[in-house]
Amino acid sequence: MCLLACKGDGAWRQVHFDPYAESFAGGGDGAQPALLFCTDAGALGTCSAAAPPGGDGGGGAELSARALYQEAASGITSFAVEAAGGQDIFAGTEQECLVYIRRPAG
Repeated sequence: MCLLACKGDGAWRQVHFDPYAESFAGGGDGAQPALLFCTDAGALGTCSAAAPPGGDGGGGAELSARALYQEAASGITSFAVEAAGGQDIFAGTEQECLVYIRRPAG
């Protein structure tokens, strides 16, 4: 599991492939796609794998996560990602708020 989930940031509620991120861990066949996820603790993040330092990707991959948004007062109940490039993300919270995130153009 990824760093955010391992640090007690709650259970993952929803997971999508991240069309914004590039494939990693050796590329080509068998490359693991990056994921977007939201948690009941209010985090919206991305999780990806990378070859260990000094490795060629053949010995396994290390998972890492990065928070894109954190809402301490309310969990994120669902989110949607722009299918064309993944630049735009919309999320709904338990407080019935709408969150809009626009990532920089690649």
